[in-house]
Amino acid sequence: PPGLTFRSDPAAFLNYGASTVNFDTFTAAAELGISVGGGLFLTTVTRNENGDVVRGLTNVTLDDRERLTRWVIGDVTANAGGLGGGAILGGVSFSREFSINPYLVTFPTVGVNGVVTTPSTADVFVNGHLVRSEALAPGGFELRNLPVYAGAGTARVVVRDAFGREQELVSPYYFTTTILARGVHEFSYNLGFRRD
Repeated sequence: PPGLTFRSDPAAFLNYGASTVNFDTFTAAAELGISVGGGLFLTTVTRNENGDVVRGLTNVTLDDRERLTRWVIGDVTANAGGLGGGAILGGVSFSREFSINPYLVTFPTVGVNGVVTTPSTADVFVNGHLVRSEALAPGGFELRNLPVYAGAGTARVVVRDAFGREQELVSPYYFTTTILARGVHEFSYNLGFRRD
C-alpha cells in the first residue's frame, strides 16, 4: 500500500515450554531470538526425556527487502519442495523469500475484461457469492485480482449500464497459489554438511 514503512527496530524474544508425563519424565524447549539492524540471530535448545540437553538450530538470517532474497548462515533447512527431499544442513543458504513482502502477489490471478459504452457498474460474483462491486467508465475495462477460492470455480460479472441494461460475463477458472506468475522466479541454493 502507498506510504507503507517497513521498520527494523532492535528486538528480542524468548519462547519456552515444558511438559511432563505422569511426573515421571520431564521435557523442555526454549527458543531465543535477537534482531538488530535487519538481521535475526535465532537459537533453540531442548531437554529430552533422558535428561540430555541438546542444542537445536542456530543461525543468523539476513533479508534484502529490495531483491526479496534471504541469506541464512549456520543451521539451515534445505527443502526441494513436494517432489524433492529435504535436509538440515550446517552451512549457508541463499534463496528468494516472498514472505519478506507480504503484499506481493506471486501467482497468476483471475481476471475478467470487457467493454462498456456508458458509465456502468459491475457486480462480481465468485461461485455465486458477491465479492466486489465497481464503477466502470465508458470504454474497455479489466477487473484484476479477483478474490477467488483455490480449486475450480466460476467468476461471473454482471454489468449494468446507465440505461439499466444488463450484460453477463462468465469465466470458469482453476486457481492455485503453487505456481508462479509470469516473470516471477524462485530459487534456493544451499551449501553445507548434513546435521543430525
